[in-house]
Amino acid sequence: MSLVVEIVVAALLACTIVYAFVLNRRLTELRKDKAQLERLAVSFNHATQRAETSVHKLKTTADEAVQSMQTCISEALDLREDLQYLLERGEATADQLENSIRNARRGKQARAGHAAAEQSPVIERRDVGGLVDEAPVASDATPEETLMRALRAAR
Repeated sequence: MSLVVEIVVAALLACTIVYAFVLNRRLTELRKDKAQLERLAVSFNHATQRAETSVHKLKTTADEAVQSMQTCISEALDLREDLQYLLERGEATADQLENSIRNARRGKQARAGHAAAEQSPVIERRDVGGLVDEAPVASDATPEETLMRALRAAR
């Protein structure tokens, strides 16, 4: 009987040795995995820090871009106001010029009627150094030239 007990104990010891060997291998793998997990955690930590830095830089860049755009928008609005003012002034000047041309054409037509009746050439008077210079004007003058002569004569 003592032999049977010793055989059972030996069998149990053999099973314990096999189980310890398997357990040792698994613990070794777990330690390897643990080291790999630690490296992964460190790598993840670095990646997180880089992402936070990048987000901070991105926010700073976005703020600078917003400020730059606001400056450009402000300048553009100022330029828009200036252009609108110049446009209004230009329209008023164009209207005045158009009225002057219209009046000059009416005057030219009236003078053409008088000139045809009198058959006399149109004479332009110019003040040159205190002397009045009278010169005949060509009849093929453009309305703009006629307007300029009329404006000079009105001075």
